[in-house]
Amino acid sequence: MKKLKRLVAFASITVFIAICGCKEEVAITMEQVTQIEDSIPKAIPTTSTMNIFVVNNSELKIVIGDTRFYNADPVIKQEKANQVGLMALKVLGPGITKGKLIITKNVVDKLENPNDGISTDMNIDSLKKVVFPAK
Repeated sequence: MKKLKRLVAFASITVFIAICGCKEEVAITMEQVTQIEDSIPKAIPTTSTMNIFVVNNSELKIVIGDTRFYNADPVIKQEKANQVGLMALKVLGPGITKGKLIITKNVVDKLENPNDGISTDMNIDSLKKVVFPAK
């Protein structure tokens, strides 16, 4: 089941990158997808499903299906979005310029922008200063 989720996520990312015409240097590897997939449940243990999208070569959108986290306090959602953003930057590198964690209570919704989605900014610019400090 876990391998199937990884395969579906990787296929979704690959198709989405191809559709968007992303440059080769931004291509995400299966290893990176796996690292992100394995890390998100550590930050948000109640996650049921997830989908990862890269838009315009640099914007990361992670959609998670989670009926419990959907109703969490906005402050907690922001903390978790920052944790996921930090982890994503460490995995994907400085090419990512924006990031959103989108939470849906509909765990079967695989869309990039679910109808009931609650979008929380990952604060990538601020996190980059921590992960990639200026020399």
